[in-house]
Amino acid sequence: MYCVIFDLDGTLCDTTHREHILRDRSLFLTTKERWNLFYSELINDSPIVPNVNLVKILKETYYVIYLTARPEKYRDLTNKWVSKYIGDEFYSSLIMREDEYLGAVEYKEKAYEELRKEGYEPILILDDDLDIVKMFKEKGLPAFYCGDISFRMGI
Repeated sequence: MYCVIFDLDGTLCDTTHREHILRDRSLFLTTKERWNLFYSELINDSPIVPNVNLVKILKETYYVIYLTARPEKYRDLTNKWVSKYIGDEFYSSLIMREDEYLGAVEYKEKAYEELRKEGYEPILILDDDLDIVKMFKEKGLPAFYCGDISFRMGI
């Protein structure tokens, strides 16, 4: 089955209001606490309108999969955000990370392999992580970078 795969953070969700949590060392948080605080604020993300509109257009023809490295414990907040800004009718599948210790690239590669075994064939993958885009491209998949390069470079 043909599908389209969208990341959430930085792809459909504008995370700029919470990115300081990951960079601000004055918060004196452990890495785990920092990430938990970062994800707990996701409900306040604004939508990245052009990418959200793309979901709505492609949903007319393709199965939409939201593949995110967000931990599973944030599923309820994620569902509320998707429902509010994209709509339930544009919701096909949400795949979230159960193993918080698996890196994002490894996690998404594993999730893709499972999707492939289930018969899904992506015609488009949008992600804001260059390493993830590179991994998908090395598999010959149509992956495209859509993130803010300044965040990645720490600008």
